[in-house]
Order: sequence, then structure tokens, then C-alpha cells
Amino acid sequence: MQWEALCNGVAGLCSGTFAAAVGSPLDTIRVRMQNGQSGYQSSMQCAVDTVRRGGVRGLWSGCTPQMVSLSTLQSLGFSSFAIAIQWLEDKPGADTLQLWRTSSMSSLALAGAASGVPITFVQTPLDRIKTLLQANIGSTRQRSVRGWSRELCRVHLTHGWPAGFWATFWRSLLAGSVFFIAVEHQQRFLERLGWVPDSACRFIAGGSGGVTTWLCVCPLDTIKSYQQSLDPSAPSHMRTIQSAYTELRAAHGMWWGWVGVRPIIARAFIVNSTTVMVYTSVVGALSARQ
Repeated sequence: MQWEALCNGVAGLCSGTFAAAVGSPLDTIRVRMQNGQSGYQSSMQCAVDTVRRGGVRGLWSGCTPQMVSLSTLQSLGFSSFAIAIQWLEDKPGADTLQLWRTSSMSSLALAGAASGVPITFVQTPLDRIKTLLQANIGSTRQRSVRGWSRELCRVHLTHGWPAGFWATFWRSLLAGSVFFIAVEHQQRFLERLGWVPDSACRFIAGGSGGVTTWLCVCPLDTIKSYQQSLDPSAPSHMRTIQSAYTELRAAHGMWWGWVGVRPIIARAFIVNSTTVMVYTSVVGALSARQ
């Protein structure tokens, strides 16, 4: 069981690092469009303005905390999923990939949701820094990771690191549940066709599962991005979910929850196809060495 936990942790770490590197530019565009303060009309306008303000490197603003965040979160998430699915199926120490492929959809949903609980406590502070860096490119409030960290430590706790905690919590539970179901459902469908290679099955299933997940959690993620992009000096009444909804609805209309949906879909496919490919490859390689 210790070896299985190690395999999942290392595979999650590797997949998160690769996914963050390839998805960072689209993530920056997503955050800047979601924060409700930019007024961008399209993803291209946002990308051009980001490059104008911060150069091409501006598209990778917040990439370092994003790499730390995503690699840590995926390591924690896959490890938590492994523990949960083994417990639900009453098969301690069993191969996680095999359980993923053979378990019922209800077990996958519960195990996926369970993986989102510990993720919340790590993701909230890491995303707070990442979002502040991405949302403030070229502004007078721009800070480094160290600068924002110092500022967050000086303000009241509710204005600092935990901003967006509850939006992150519900988003993580829903995302974990939907992701594992969507990926497995798509992979089983592709395998039934009989002519799609295994690697292509994993790539397509990971990407389409990621897109499905993000379309489901987008409103919660938009609220999270809005709350986490707020300046630490912003008043308390601006920090509630109700306030975020009101501001976002006023800024973006009835489709406020899916603002920036094009970069979201593109990033979701790229990041999650990379995640599934790297995770399954690393777990397979490590399991073969046992």
C-alpha cells in the first residue's frame, strides 16, 4: 500500500508540473477575463493587452506558483482518490488504475469528490498568490510572489490567504466527482469502438473529461477567481459570494459564469489530456518496477 501511495503521489506531481507548463498562458487569460474588472471583450483582446503590458512573459505570470500549486494538488488529489477508491471497493493496496477502470460510476463519483476535500486547503492559498499575480499584470499594484506574500501576511486573515475558500471547496468537490466519471465514461466509449489506439483513448478521454468538468464548475471557478483577485485592502462586503455574483452579473450579463469560456475549454483539454497521459504513463512505469 505504501508503494501504491508513492506511485500515485509521484505520478500526480509529474502530471501537474507538465500540465501547468503547457496551460499557463491560457490560465492567465482565463483569470484576467474572470476577475470582472478588465472589460475584455474577447480572449484575443485579453492576450494582446497582456503581452503589451507585460511582454510575452506576462502570459506566464504566476507560472511558478501555478506549477507548485498544480503539481502539489494533483499529487494530493490522485493520492486521495486512490485511498478513497480502495476503501469504497474494499481493496486496500490494489492497483489504482485497475480500480479506476473497473469501479462503478457511483464509486468513482464519491472517490473523486473525496479527493477534492484535502485539495481545498492547499489550493486556496496557492491560488490566491497565482491569481493576484495574473490579475495585476502591468498595474501599479503588481508584486512578486514574495511581495504579495508579505502583503497578505500583514492584513486581516479573512482578507489574505483564505480568500475564495468556500468557492474553492465546492468547486473541488464537484470537479473531482465529474472528472473521474467523465474520463472513464469517454475511455470506455472509445474502447468499444475497437479501432482507437490506447494512447489516443487516454489523450482524448483526458481532454474531453477536463472540458466536461470545467463547463460544470465554471461559475464556481469564476467566483473563486473574482474573490482571489481582490486587493487585500478591499472592504469585507466585497468578499462574499453574493457580492461576487452581483458584480460579475453586472459586468458580464447572464453568462457571467462562463466568461472566457474559449480559453477555458482550450486550457481544459490541453491540461487534462496532458495530466491523464503523464499520470497513467508514470504509474505504469513505477508499477512495472515493483
